[in-house]
Amino acid sequence: MFSLACAIIALIVLLGFVNTQISDISPLKSLTNLTYLWLDNNQIRDISPLQSLTNLTSLTFGNNQISDISPLQSLTNLTYLWLDNNQISDISPLQSLTNLRDLSLSYNQISDISPLQSLTNLRDLYLFNNQISDI
Repeated sequence: MFSLACAIIALIVLLGFVNTQISDISPLKSLTNLTYLWLDNNQIRDISPLQSLTNLTSLTFGNNQISDISPLQSLTNLTYLWLDNNQISDISPLQSLTNLRDLSLSYNQISDISPLQSLTNLRDLYLFNNQISDI
């Protein structure tokens, strides 16, 4: 029975933990079939366990404590990414996410948005309440 449960969990493609106050997402690293993941309103700082989730197309991490988004650079299938209300200042890891169509980085500490120049598929971009002085 346990192996069947593990097999079913491994097949999950949509998962959400919103308003749960979780801080450790390392158990998610084996869910490589995930395409949609919502982790808003938690206490997450470290997103490195997501590096292996290359099938993700939609990811939300609003209202967490994330400052380092470099683990996202391998998630090149992402089309939807919301990272509002975190502590992000360096968005250069997003340069490789050329499939992004919808990106929200509002309420962070971003001053340089030049890394977004390579994101030619972007249709919706939200940058409210950052420290951007030059566009």
